[in-house]
Amino acid sequence: MSRSAAILAFSSHPNSSLIRPLTLSAGGAIWTFFRFYVNRKIIYVFRKIGTIFVYRYRKKDKDMNNSTQKSIKRLSIAILIIGGITLIYTYVQMISQLWLNNFIIPITWNPDIKGWQIFILTARFVGITLLFALCCIFLYRINKGLKDGEIFPKSNISIVRWSALVAALLAFVHSNYDAVVKGESEFMLDSNTILIPLIVLLFAGLYKMAYLPAKDSKLAI
Repeated sequence: MSRSAAILAFSSHPNSSLIRPLTLSAGGAIWTFFRFYVNRKIIYVFRKIGTIFVYRYRKKDKDMNNSTQKSIKRLSIAILIIGGITLIYTYVQMISQLWLNNFIIPITWNPDIKGWQIFILTARFVGITLLFALCCIFLYRINKGLKDGEIFPKSNISIVRWSALVAALLAFVHSNYDAVVKGESEFMLDSNTILIPLIVLLFAGLYKMAYLPAKDSKLAI
């Protein structure tokens, strides 16, 4: 049977009007299913690729954060060790000057300024102790903040400002310490008494400026 005869026979079939729509509907359904399946496969493949890239990026970022945290932790330990040694040396020095015959740095007591001498020695002792304590708190909060995902803890801003006040006291004491140890009735006030606290306050301002964008980005996330 020729092709034209077959088409004529199909067209003259009593149910040809019913078979044609069913054939077209079946073909459309198969084509729709095929497109849906292919689209899902394409989306699945791209999602897999995206997941791999995101995983590698996060892993790299996490490794960098861990490395940074370890470096800061080691630096903090080094600072605390040096600060602790300085604090112990100051304690031993003050004890020797007051009660152990001055075997480290001899002090010449002057009855006219003995009160001033005691004030300078005590202020030096208290100032170094306070500065070391503030340094410990600052470093503890920094390391704790890094572990919690907070780079610049807000509570450290007040610590830095208090450190500026203590630094001013220590700078003033340092400028008068040599004269006091020698028993000389001199009152010194050099530029470091003003300059050092200003530098610390500048650091506090920069720290606050860094804290605000970090806070905004954290809220955005």
